[in-house]
Amino acid sequence: MTTTAGTKKTTTSSTSEIADGLSIISLASPTATQEIDHACSTWGAFVLVDHGLDERLCDQVLDAAHEFFKLPYANKNKYNLQKYGAKWRGYMPLGGERSVHGIIQDAKEGLYLGDEHEASNPRMGLPTFGTNVFPDQEVPQMRQLFLTYHEEMRTLGNRMMDVLSQALSLPSDDYLQQHITRHDPVILPRCFRYIPQEEATQSPTNTTEDPSEEDKVDDENAIQWGIGRHSDYGLWTMILTDAPGLEFQHHKTKQWHAVPFVKSGIIMNVGDVLDRLTAGRYISSYHRARNHSTTDFRLSLPFFYDPAWDACMKTLPMTTTTSDSASLAKEELDTSERAERWSHTKITCEFDGSVDYSEFLAKKVAKVFPDLVPESVWKNLSSTSEPSTRHALVVRTNPDAVISDRVQEDVRKFYDDHRARIKESHGLAHILAVSNHANKAIECHEPPLSPELAMQIRVAALLHDADDHKYFPKHEHHENARMIMEKAEVPTESISPILEMIDLVSCSQNGNSVPASILEKEEYYRLIPRWSDRLEAVGAIGVVRCYQYNQEHGRPLSSPSSPRAHTADQVWDFATPERFEAYQTRGGTSDDMISHYYDKLLHVACPPNDLVRNAYLEDKAKESSKELVELCLRFGKTGTVDESYIQEVNAKLLAV
Repeated sequence: MTTTAGTKKTTTSSTSEIADGLSIISLASPTATQEIDHACSTWGAFVLVDHGLDERLCDQVLDAAHEFFKLPYANKNKYNLQKYGAKWRGYMPLGGERSVHGIIQDAKEGLYLGDEHEASNPRMGLPTFGTNVFPDQEVPQMRQLFLTYHEEMRTLGNRMMDVLSQALSLPSDDYLQQHITRHDPVILPRCFRYIPQEEATQSPTNTTEDPSEEDKVDDENAIQWGIGRHSDYGLWTMILTDAPGLEFQHHKTKQWHAVPFVKSGIIMNVGDVLDRLTAGRYISSYHRARNHSTTDFRLSLPFFYDPAWDACMKTLPMTTTTSDSASLAKEELDTSERAERWSHTKITCEFDGSVDYSEFLAKKVAKVFPDLVPESVWKNLSSTSEPSTRHALVVRTNPDAVISDRVQEDVRKFYDDHRARIKESHGLAHILAVSNHANKAIECHEPPLSPELAMQIRVAALLHDADDHKYFPKHEHHENARMIMEKAEVPTESISPILEMIDLVSCSQNGNSVPASILEKEEYYRLIPRWSDRLEAVGAIGVVRCYQYNQEHGRPLSSPSSPRAHTADQVWDFATPERFEAYQTRGGTSDDMISHYYDKLLHVACPPNDLVRNAYLEDKAKESSKELVELCLRFGKTGTVDESYIQEVNAKLLAV
């Protein structure tokens, strides 16, 4: 029998379902299959009771979780998931996950768990495959309790797949287990603790997405939400909680309804992938959760039960329906409501059998595991539009990448400590931009670079200006760079190659010349920090930075000797090799800003491709001279530097 929160009646109509909220369904009911089909077709979620789980085990699991989270932060952080690589297991500190397109920090901490995979598993080393991380010393009973609980939840998940196979009238009662989970589902158990309301704090984080107005309304009181408005990514979710707090939004009315709390009841909900597999018949609904208490913590143990790694994503062969609501849902499969719902997910591929679930999972976690799924790889995966923005923690899977991250962290602190000395034009934003270019050049390099070489290039890009003579005139031996590398524990054997790459960056000292050793060995990758730095000296950003530098140092924008070109050809005619050579001979100085364009910037905007030999850097260089030439032409026409144009260029950069 189906009941709804606060009622004793049986729910039979869609209207009643919307009015009364999510159903409580007994798996022991003779009509359970029809009731579950109805719930998945209307709300996409329900509460399951009489599910066969050991209720005493559920209580023990919750108690063990509370015991773990009560530990001091230092004890919990010993198990930080960033330490355990691709298996994605361990402690997630407060702030490790975000909602609403990555904007809102969730008010929860967590423990990431998973299957216990044997060392012989052929997928070991791939994301989510590995062994669990438990606090065996502090909470010794936790391991066995959770592993037993996971097996019971897996069994329940298998049973639910058979129920759904029957509800969808698939060719066999075990169709989903045969073809979607393939008796080897990817399971991602999580254990979250939501902090009391008075302790909840929020801080916005960087994002590349603009939240919709609906998102803004939903989260206008974002400080209250342990996790903001979202839908689940995968196939099927099963949640054990110890307190109310979860809410679902009806896909038509857009109204939020609290999920009834039933002790040891399991909240079930449809994921985005199942929504697509059923062509929209089952609904992946938005939901959110918070801790209503101002004094007590709230636990939530979601068990994400997903397709097998190699499962083929193809619309299910549904034939007939088993409930009136499902029949109605099937008739409405092609309505604008389904299209609108799907438009808010990141899934972009057709469910025609051309994509395996591994592509979904790989792209989802690409930002978490940049070493395993670099941008050059995930951009070619057609499963979704982009990686998930939920996870704030980056997990490195090789020691060299860890070193790069440590250097970047220390570089941030270095520039923060010296912000009074180092001007904005050569500050942290510039360093991170150069580092970003270097990372992208590394990703597309052919042949692929070894992790050690990639680390050396990244570190050189991060440290190329650490001893800039404009700000540290007495430094002759890379004192700052050496100090940062020592602190970050860069291997001794890597220090000399890194410093050599740093020495190759300076345009005033090197021009476009290349050491014979690089030419002979064709080690052009050692010039990646140089070309990455020069991309930030030209183009739109170069126009702005050059202007900033002149303003910071009180240098003239132009002088009577500044070239005045009236055509693009004349611009390049004035930018002679002799001017560039004279600039280097003078030690890298120009009389004024416009002369600096002709002395240096126009030359570094177009480095010879036979020296660059990197597709990313070559493509970026092609785009880099347009704004430089435009400013030169405006000066040539009026004899005055058009500062309004520079401000316009800067505004466009800020908008991006």
